[in-house]
Amino acid sequence: MAHTKNCQSCGTTIIGNINRRFCTDACRKYYKAHGNTGHSGLSDNRLNRTEKSGEKRKSASSSIGDYAAKRLIDFAGKMAGNQLLSASAEPKLSNIAGLVGQTPLLTATLTGEIRAGRQPGQYRPALPTTLRHFLGELMHPFQMLIWGLPGSGKSTMSMIMANEMAAFRKVLYISGEEGLNSATLRQKQARTITRPDRFLFANRLPNSKLEWRQILLTGATGQTSGQLSGNALFPTGQHTGATGQATGGAPEYRTIVYDSITMLGIHPFHVKSTANDCQLPAFSQHISHIFISHAHKDGKEYRGDGSWGHEVDIIIRCHEGVATIQKNRFATAEQGRIGTEYKIY
Repeated sequence: MAHTKNCQSCGTTIIGNINRRFCTDACRKYYKAHGNTGHSGLSDNRLNRTEKSGEKRKSASSSIGDYAAKRLIDFAGKMAGNQLLSASAEPKLSNIAGLVGQTPLLTATLTGEIRAGRQPGQYRPALPTTLRHFLGELMHPFQMLIWGLPGSGKSTMSMIMANEMAAFRKVLYISGEEGLNSATLRQKQARTITRPDRFLFANRLPNSKLEWRQILLTGATGQTSGQLSGNALFPTGQHTGATGQATGGAPEYRTIVYDSITMLGIHPFHVKSTANDCQLPAFSQHISHIFISHAHKDGKEYRGDGSWGHEVDIIIRCHEGVATIQKNRFATAEQGRIGTEYKIY
């Protein structure tokens, strides 16, 4: 005797295999999606998908035809719209000009010779062979970040760079880590600096527009920390006019070293903001900036905002007397590449 049971989805009688639960595959899928909700929501087409598969294909063909007809209608509508737009092109453009504040359209042509490479104010320092291999085709002005753990050689590396830049113009070294008369600072100076007449050491950042303009545009007397007495770094009197503004135009100091950004409280946008606040475009256009930063305790990352990595041109990590390039916009195929090392001491 054949076994009979009802489909769990639509209730149709099933004759045959006792383990069979659904009469068709459509019922099985419907039951899986909706659960035991009866067969009221299941259409006749779905219940008889196997029997009416030909009709399904026919309806699919008809839907493709409907889609093609719709696309044809859309295309005809676009063609008609384009004709309307071309007929009223000038009013449309005038409306757009009003929306953007009537900004005039500017054009320019190139005349004369186009010079590639250096821009006004740029200078390529004549570096020793070892430093040229380490830094690549370094171009002044630049921004450099030197970082590392205490005793790694970062301050010495910054003085080596500053000494090379002193061959071009004077250097301002702002020491926020060590006093101007400290023995440690003197030892570093004696070990690295060969042009003391080109150096000026300061114990803090200039804190006003007047101080920045006084020291950069007119300069201050002094050589090494051992030769400076008191706070004679920001002179007044003969160096300023009646209004208190410094005289002169071009900056006398073309390289500034900041030791360190943590102690001096310098942010990654220091160069841009100072140039803007002090109304000194030359601060960013004609002066190279060398920033020194501490490292975290694990020695894997420098302290400070992550934006430093985007703002500076070169990042150098110092570790146990060896400097390593981590970023260099002046690298070439053979020089200054990431991972290049330089022995500090």
